[in-house]
Amino acid sequence: DIDESGLAYVVPFDRRLVMDVHVPRQEAATAAPGDMVEIELTRWPTATRNPVGRVTDVLGDIEAPGVDTRLIIRKHQLPEEHGPAALAEAERAGNRVRPRERQGRQDFRRWPTVTIDGDTARDFDDAVTIERLPNGNYWLGVHIADVAHYVQEGSALDAAAFQRGTSVYFPDRAIHMFPEALATGLCSLRPQVDRLVQSCLMEIDGNGAVRRYELHDGVIHSDARMTYTEVNAILTGKDAAARKKYGRLVPRFELMAELFEALNGRRRARGSVDFDLPEAEFLMDDQGRVSDRSHGAEPGAPLD
Repeated sequence: DIDESGLAYVVPFDRRLVMDVHVPRQEAATAAPGDMVEIELTRWPTATRNPVGRVTDVLGDIEAPGVDTRLIIRKHQLPEEHGPAALAEAERAGNRVRPRERQGRQDFRRWPTVTIDGDTARDFDDAVTIERLPNGNYWLGVHIADVAHYVQEGSALDAAAFQRGTSVYFPDRAIHMFPEALATGLCSLRPQVDRLVQSCLMEIDGNGAVRRYELHDGVIHSDARMTYTEVNAILTGKDAAARKKYGRLVPRFELMAELFEALNGRRRARGSVDFDLPEAEFLMDDQGRVSDRSHGAEPGAPLD
């Protein structure tokens, strides 16, 4: 902004900083009044004068699409780009599972397998399989993307992941902990492609008690990317079209529903409290602006 005397100044976005930053006209770059900017301090404040700085980047008008996201990225110093070494390691992993990588692994590719996530999920890091054993118990498989196969300890990818700590999701984009080739490629359990996994197979009885389990380095071939909405339509709504579309998988979903009741009953017996809270969802228009708000239908997680 510009005050009555013509002096440009920046109001800190973080209101814990109580002093405006004066910016000489020649240090304002292309910023216009009302723009969100990034500045570098060139003179620290004293008890009697404000700090002085120069504009190093102009993010744009706060009402413009995408500026709010860029503002959060800068405020929290989120690293947007991956370094060349990490990118090179990710690219060397390729875009498909090689035959030699399947050697020595338990092959689950013939097992009917699905991922189940929210409607807007972008990465799929876990998948499930289930069948009925001859003794009537359930044989549940939980398969987690085997990231460690591609990220070796001490590698550039390992160092980058350590520095980032997590992936950050925005309504219109994501800043992944790993480069795209891994985050949405080999480490995402997409349907109709082979993926390497860490698998836990559990025999669970009708009372929800785990009788035995096995751990495996595995390989899967997911049959479908399912959503909570679709599975709910199949199991609760008995939607004819959905049941026909996923006819081969419907018996598996029904087994999952049976197992859920057994596990949930066991939780309740332990005194679990189930907070079934709605999940806020922001709907964006073509310009990247929030056009509506809704509450997702994903079930809340019981707390033991």
